[in-house]
Amino acid sequence: MHPRIETTMELQAGASYLAKYDGTTIVIKYGGAVMLDAELEDAFARDIVQLKQAGIRIVLVHGGGKEVTEIASRLGVSTRFIHGQRYTDAAMMQVVQMVLAGKTNKDIVARINCHHGNALGLCGIDLNLLRVRTMSGEELARIRHRRRRCALRLRRR
Repeated sequence: MHPRIETTMELQAGASYLAKYDGTTIVIKYGGAVMLDAELEDAFARDIVQLKQAGIRIVLVHGGGKEVTEIASRLGVSTRFIHGQRYTDAAMMQVVQMVLAGKTNKDIVARINCHHGNALGLCGIDLNLLRVRTMSGEELARIRHRRRRCALRLRRR
């Protein structure tokens, strides 16, 4: 079979599979090695746009711990981990917010929008999307549990 015909058949099969999810909302956790490779980041952005074009609403939750550590180091803020969790004092919280809600979030939105994804970036502070409390009995300053989820109504354009 000619490679173009094979590719077309694969795309048609994928489209019919995705059609089952038209109008649904999915949450995708994005992080790790994918965020460290420009080609993977770009492929991921294209995939997000394809899902959106198939009628799937996307909520993307991203990480970015390596960049937080790097920027904190540049700013002279020490990074410490306890039981594999970042110890987040007030100074580190400022770095985390700056990097994740600022640079990382906007970089992801820009990459998706380069592929006509019409993305919008929010953080948990916006609209009080997440309310948190400090874990009791832990020596971690600001590792938090989700206490209440605020629903953000997602509308299809």
